[in-house]
Amino acid sequence: MITKQALRIGVLWVVLSVVLAQIFYAVGELHLRATLKDQLEQHFSLTLDEAYFNSASDRANDVAALQHIGANINAAIGGMVVSGWYAAYDSCEVQVLSLDGVQIKETGSASAFSVILSRNQLEREIVVSYACEPRYSISFLLAIVLGLMFWGLYRKMPEPLSKSHRYWMNYLLAQGYQGDSAFQILREFSAEQLSFGAERAQLLQQFHDAERANFGELLLLFSDSRIADLDDYRMQWLQLGLAVLDGDHEAAIVLALAEDSLTIDLTAMSLSVRGLSVVMGGTPLFYYAWYALQRAEGEGWVSNPASNRPDLARGAELAALMEQYGGHGRAINDLEEGGLKAKTLDQNRSRIKEEIV
Repeated sequence: MITKQALRIGVLWVVLSVVLAQIFYAVGELHLRATLKDQLEQHFSLTLDEAYFNSASDRANDVAALQHIGANINAAIGGMVVSGWYAAYDSCEVQVLSLDGVQIKETGSASAFSVILSRNQLEREIVVSYACEPRYSISFLLAIVLGLMFWGLYRKMPEPLSKSHRYWMNYLLAQGYQGDSAFQILREFSAEQLSFGAERAQLLQQFHDAERANFGELLLLFSDSRIADLDDYRMQWLQLGLAVLDGDHEAAIVLALAEDSLTIDLTAMSLSVRGLSVVMGGTPLFYYAWYALQRAEGEGWVSNPASNRPDLARGAELAALMEQYGGHGRAINDLEEGGLKAKTLDQNRSRIKEEIV
């Protein structure tokens, strides 16, 4: 996705590349003209004798001689420009058009300049034209170099702060973060990743611990695509996981995404809900396992027996379960001798509820 900043830098690169190319060719032409003028002044001083020119303004030049010497000069200077690899122009052709009003060549390029030569105490104008081919490869090279510079600049420049960035920047500053630290945290996230709904923003702030400086970790958690579409029910499980799993964000996500399940292992005397371990004492765990078996094997509803008539059959059933997995001896004896009592069920259900909640 092209950001506004990248688009602006791209447009700036194109504009500056064009401007730089224009400057490059303009400076190149000025340098070329100045160099030609210096060299030709020396050349004309050596080759154009005063005898070719009139000695007074009302006398004619030696036209034939000037045309002849002009043709020789053109033959000599036609390829006098030798361009380096870095030059703006190449394949230059230089020609003398006229010598003190005497035409040497009929046509020339639009680029022309005059050289003033003093002969017989009069200033003689020599018109010279030149034609060159622009060397586009150099301008392309300049554009590439400029592009690499802009690319490096773009990589170094931070993204402009969006509304979401500014909101969370102000929040972190209010929480005591240093400006550099807050910026380093937020610059790793896009505006979209920082755009939370009010409920999730509140949850984020709830679990943020300024002393632990865990805001960056929480942002990673809340920008995880796996929790983007969690409903309220699963969000409650995520919230629980964050509260009880010592900041293990991955475990909290696994808990939120898990299906409802209850696992009781009487061999290890352990209980887990959705994989989350729940500490529960021995006898209540046996009662909870017994209730779970009733749910799995039947309709799942167990009514208390009458307060004055314990359920001997179910008492023996529960006692057998406890004896199989090493339950408390006294609790087993009470069940075998006195049966399952309403008071005992109420007491253990209360303990189960307390541990689960």
